[in-house]
Amino acid sequence: MTKKVNKKKSRKDILQYCLTLFGLAIFTVSFCKAQSNKSGKTAPGKTNIKWAFETRMDKDDETPLSKAYLLIGNRKILVRDEAMGRYDIVERKDYVSLRAPSSTIAACSIWWAGQGQDLYVIRRNKQLVVFIRFKDEGAPTTSYETLKTIRLP
Repeated sequence: MTKKVNKKKSRKDILQYCLTLFGLAIFTVSFCKAQSNKSGKTAPGKTNIKWAFETRMDKDDETPLSKAYLLIGNRKILVRDEAMGRYDIVERKDYVSLRAPSSTIAACSIWWAGQGQDLYVIRRNKQLVVFIRFKDEGAPTTSYETLKTIRLP
């Protein structure tokens, strides 16, 4: 009888030991992942990309003139210089209305006095490709064309 109790106890101890190791392993992996995110590094293929805009007013007619930049990690890259209007970031849910592909990772739009532009960015291998199309109240919207290609580090 004593042997059976010891056997059950030792099975229980082994199971408890295994569960403890499993829990410790999960904790360690979670902790390491959290620490790697704090370092500011992004996983390969997951480059952090954001739009940034600068707008100034034209001295003669007070038309807003805007520049569009992509912030890629710690780099600031000029994408579009001196467009009329103020850029707005397009939300992911609205990419369909821009007719941007599902692989789009960032998009923005600008409109002023009956004309505007839509821009979107996709990733192709180790580079980002920025596309642009032009809009005008009195004419059909143009097709997208490549505006800029940016190599990723």
